[in-house]
Amino acid sequence: MDERIKIFNNIFSTSENIKVLEEFKEKYNQPVFYGKILVDNIKNPLTFDVEIPFSYPLCPLRNESSIRFYCHEIKGYRHLNNDNSICIHSETELDIEKKLKKEIEYLKNWIQKYYIEEKEDERYQYIVFPNTYDYIFMFSDLNCSFSKYENGFFDYSSILNNTFLIQNIVKKSGDDFGCNWTNSYKNLPKHYGIWIFTDKEPIKEKRLAITNWKDMETYFTQNDLSFIYHEYGYNIKNKQELHPIFLLIGYKIPNNQIHWNIIEIDKNNFPIIENNNKYFCKYIIIKWQETKNISYNRFFGRGKYSDKLTESKILIVGIGAIGSFLATSLTRGGIRNLSLSDFDIVEPGNICRANYFISDIFDSKIKALFKQLINISPYINITGENMRKSIPNEDYFYELKEKLNNYDFIFDCTADKEFGYMLDLMKLKTKIISFSITNQAKNFISITGNNITNDREEILKQFDSNEEANFIEGTGCHLPTFSASYTDINMMLSYAINLINNKLEKNYLINSFVITKIEEGSSFNLKLNEY
Repeated sequence: MDERIKIFNNIFSTSENIKVLEEFKEKYNQPVFYGKILVDNIKNPLTFDVEIPFSYPLCPLRNESSIRFYCHEIKGYRHLNNDNSICIHSETELDIEKKLKKEIEYLKNWIQKYYIEEKEDERYQYIVFPNTYDYIFMFSDLNCSFSKYENGFFDYSSILNNTFLIQNIVKKSGDDFGCNWTNSYKNLPKHYGIWIFTDKEPIKEKRLAITNWKDMETYFTQNDLSFIYHEYGYNIKNKQELHPIFLLIGYKIPNNQIHWNIIEIDKNNFPIIENNNKYFCKYIIIKWQETKNISYNRFFGRGKYSDKLTESKILIVGIGAIGSFLATSLTRGGIRNLSLSDFDIVEPGNICRANYFISDIFDSKIKALFKQLINISPYINITGENMRKSIPNEDYFYELKEKLNNYDFIFDCTADKEFGYMLDLMKLKTKIISFSITNQAKNFISITGNNITNDREEILKQFDSNEEANFIEGTGCHLPTFSASYTDINMMLSYAINLINNKLEKNYLINSFVITKIEEGSSFNLKLNEY
């Protein structure tokens, strides 16, 4: 017998207000120990089935509880999952006895706080649904208000198998309110559904959702049921192609927010019937589907860059090893408006250190990167900027200058001295930041201002000019380039982006700087010099 079983039985049986009803043992055909306990309290004693994984005190998986307490006597209380297990996430503890005692204490605290006192959390707890989902609908906050018993139509677009974006909510008045996705998503093919706004959450008991259409008779008004019946029931009877069909339900939640839940309606067993101009619901299980609010602040909340970047118009010129990673990083940081400029195609030799894939080979870099970036963020507007180098003796120079002055930031990632020289000549009002690396990514150079050419030359004089550059001929590359791995480049670039973002956040001046990799035996440090 596993020695831990004795520990489990002993600790539970000696814990205050706990009685062991079934001693712990290995559960047949499952990698858990099973036991049953009774927890006495001032409200009503509660019985719990307890499952402890064989990996205890370790959690089997990262987001799983290390121990599960199931209570089938109560429903709908806060932090009680659909499977009737208590939502407990204890701190890491490698000592079995200490760990178990802590988790028993968490259980008792849950009983006191949520079962006996029925306390509310500061954070809103969403409704618990009993079924698994076939579809996921994502939405963002809308710039409009709703009144109870309003209804109308919505349209939505497929972005993956069984995953949809809600596009627009249309009121009966004809007013149309759209989720603020980028045009790349707004322009997708659309399907339609209907919505109803109510004055309460669709719950039957505590936090448990209504599960049967019959109970919707008291949740919806006759007007709501008539609307559903005539919009969907009529179309189904007339054999219009509606597959699948959905009902969106909206209601207010704390902090003046609106949440939406969605039901898939079975067109082969329509849940509403009409009799003498009255509408009734059948005894049919509701097929709830999953919804997620992915409004901008929720989507980027944990990793958003400074507003001075995210709300700016940014141009990246040169989207190779440095530029492609910069574009990806800015997109994950929540940037909204980005332009890309590069004349080149994706070559096989680009794959090892730039953000491209084998499937991108021989596509234009702009097209290939565009596909990636819109798959990261539904909020980014991306354009391609065609340009060529020019000098002041042609009209195009001044046309280009006017165009470039419309940007807030230009990141020059070309390592092209001639392009930098052209920018110097233009004396732009736009903030210019030029990125480049030296051989083997020993130095990452960031030049800011309108004197890129001379400033770069002065900085480069500080480095060992006698060191022989290690050029590598890439597969299909037009010219050999410095040896520098994906990790080398992006380590330096991540540091640079972090530094620039931090300065913008704190209203510090962005100066030119160099990040230098200093090797110390088998390790290294990064040194920053600002100019």
